[in-house]
Amino acid sequence: LYIDFDAFFANVEKQLDASTHNLPVLVCPIYSPHSGVIACCYAAKALGVKRGMRRDEALDLAPLAVFKPARHEIYVALHHEIIEVIEEFVPVTKAWSIDEMECDLKHRSLEHALELALQIRAALSERIGPLITPSIGLANNQLLAKIAAEMSKPRGLVLLEPRLMPE
Repeated sequence: LYIDFDAFFANVEKQLDASTHNLPVLVCPIYSPHSGVIACCYAAKALGVKRGMRRDEALDLAPLAVFKPARHEIYVALHHEIIEVIEEFVPVTKAWSIDEMECDLKHRSLEHALELALQIRAALSERIGPLITPSIGLANNQLLAKIAAEMSKPRGLVLLEPRLMPE
């Protein structure tokens, strides 16, 4: 089971500031007119904003965008809370980054794995917040599970098993 959070930094900022829930949120390393975008929510992505874009370019595409300076200490603290929630269901085998983690589901049935993924998603929504959304991939190995998590963002839940995959 691979969990990859959707637009993590931007969605954390949206979760923490209710006034931005319906706006494109962009996270920059520092609050400066010369800064660049290190994360953007899906509302911003829909307007063409991309990570790595200069602030002025992003504003041309999303004039109502809200820029937030990165607050890594908050993201790290939330990462630890997320791990705690997930580990109530299954151990986290490896945290690949602040917003990506892998869990080993050996010896679990397919039906149990899917149910577990749904339970984890519900617990994260309730305890961490509804705007900090995970995409979850299930597969026979880490690489395929990561690919599965990327296949249906945001809020995806994709199962890749050999009988469902093309040759």
